Amino acid sequence: MKFDKKSKMIAMICFAAVLAIAGTLMLNYGYEKDSGETMSIGAMPVEYFSPSPSPLPTAQPTPSPAVKITVHIKGEVANPGLYELDDGARVSDAIAAAGGLTPNAGEEYINLALKLCDQDEINIPSKSSGASEAKSASSGSVVKNAQGSAGGTVKRVAPQTPAKPTPSVDNKVNINTAGAEELDMLPGIGPAYAKNIIDYRSKNGAFETIQDIMKVTGIGEKRFEAIKDLICIK
Repeated sequence: MKFDKKSKMIAMICFAAVLAIAGTLMLNYGYEKDSGETMSIGAMPVEYFSPSPSPLPTAQPTPSPAVKITVHIKGEVANPGLYELDDGARVSDAIAAAGGLTPNAGEEYINLALKLCDQDEINIPSKSSGASEAKSASSGSVVKNAQGSAGGTVKRVAPQTPAKPTPSVDNKVNINTAGAEELDMLPGIGPAYAKNIIDYRSKNGAFETIQDIMKVTGIGEKRFEAIKDLICIK
């Protein structure tokens, strides 16, 4: 097949155009691959991306140990004694831990829903003793117990607080250096007078004699007589 000169020229132009288009596509492919951007070939998008790093493992919170309380249950239960229960336990939980009520237990006199505290002592009454206490309570001769009904008492141990040192002849309070709490321990000197003493010191300086405390507003001879052997100035 022979081509004339015009046909050869058209074929060469088409071939050059194909090469130009192919070169442009190759350049775009290389650029978009390096930059991580998306290149569309025809109608199908192709995305280049680098793999993301794996997330670091997160520390799991350590569960706090369950708080326990110890109670003493006695009276009409199968196994009286000391039992360790979860914090927030109720009288019904203590009874269950002790093996349940005896046939003679006065269950109607017990507040099963009462929440327990550490060191509680629970006394489960019998039917006869519970009825007797309920009768006395209804006549006003006894005070209702902590559960709001006669029988089934729960005794609670009051928290022990350290006793404050009491001023004495051998343990005097220095009125020039004592704070409000120490001054408050003196007989007849409450928070108000303790504040007056401190205010007087701030304005006038240290007391020179213990008698000078009578210059403080509200402290006269009678109050001074009650504290004179319990105070000092140095």
